[in-house]
Amino acid sequence: MTRIDVKSTSGEFERPIHISLAELTSMMTGPDDYRIYRVFNLTAGSATLKISEPMITFADTLRPTIDSVPGGVSIDSFSLKPAMLKFGPPILIRISDERP
Repeated sequence: MTRIDVKSTSGEFERPIHISLAELTSMMTGPDDYRIYRVFNLTAGSATLKISEPMITFADTLRPTIDSVPGGVSIDSFSLKPAMLKFGPPILIRISDERP
């Protein structure tokens, strides 16, 4: 099974992605494959989507940092540049006002 975390911005792909400590913990410990679906250039008529590779390897690189935080200090979230992650090719999404 794959866990999907959708991160969106109306701006360009390169805008930072925010990941909570709970999301990062799920990436590291969850039994499921964890991927980020990055939706960007979001407009009224379209958007672009890129899907990350599994996040476990990236999450594991942050484990030493989290483990080294002194007692009494808590980390709530991380902001990172999308270039730090591996994503598949862009997928264009057309948005229609038509209702089924």
